[in-house]
Amino acid sequence: MSNKKTHRMILEREDAIRVIRNYYNKTLEDEHGRFMSWRHCYNVFRENRNKTDDEILDYLALHLAFYLASWGMYRGSSFLLGKDYKVYIPIVRLIMEEKYNDLCGISAEELCKEENLELIKEISNKIRKIFLEEYPTIEGKNNNATDTLVSKILLGTLGCTPAYDRYYIQAVKRYEISTGKYGNDSLKSVAEYYIRYKEDFEKVRAEISRCGIEYPPMKLMDMCMWQIEYEREQEEKRKNSCLTETKQTGGQFHEKIYQNFTHNNFTRSSNYA
Repeated sequence: MSNKKTHRMILEREDAIRVIRNYYNKTLEDEHGRFMSWRHCYNVFRENRNKTDDEILDYLALHLAFYLASWGMYRGSSFLLGKDYKVYIPIVRLIMEEKYNDLCGISAEELCKEENLELIKEISNKIRKIFLEEYPTIEGKNNNATDTLVSKILLGTLGCTPAYDRYYIQAVKRYEISTGKYGNDSLKSVAEYYIRYKEDFEKVRAEISRCGIEYPPMKLMDMCMWQIEYEREQEEKRKNSCLTETKQTGGQFHEKIYQNFTHNNFTRSSNYA
């Protein structure tokens, strides 16, 4: 039996704060950049909380559709490509129900409570059901809403969960913050991570919220995990690129040596002839 210990990677508070700031600073580079879509969407949902007249629902559905498009949910394989923005109106109506008010911008402490985790589970299942009841985009295939889609909808409208996309899942699993599987246990684990460094996270949350919109704690966790995994991947690409370039340069160098060696031997042979 091997006595080799597995090295556990820990996401220290300094690194977490650094990447949150890096992410936020990136949003400032382009006032019309796609990063702004979340801010616009979340802001209009907060401003119009519990309003359910048809004009408002239509307006919010349009914002939600564009935010999801900006965040990669309209790629070729998505059933959403076959739908117009009005497909979100029943979902918006659901989200605007008063029973979900406690989820809007929820704190990490409140997110740890079982009743709130169950509310997120309930609304997630209802969102999936609404999509399933829609006319299928592809004949014979259900409109299955993935964890990524559901969590992005909730992040953009209520701010109660991070977006469970590839980068987020890889990061929380890499640093053993959670299992990365969308659900009560995973959400509670990331909320507990926030609480562990709450003083630091709340300080940076206050800083970035000076932009005119109050960032919810779970948005910070989304920014943190996405950015740290993005930076890790970019660094890997840079290293691989340098390694490939080194190999190519080395190969060219050895080829040149071989050519010179062959040429010199041929010259010597000719001189001896």
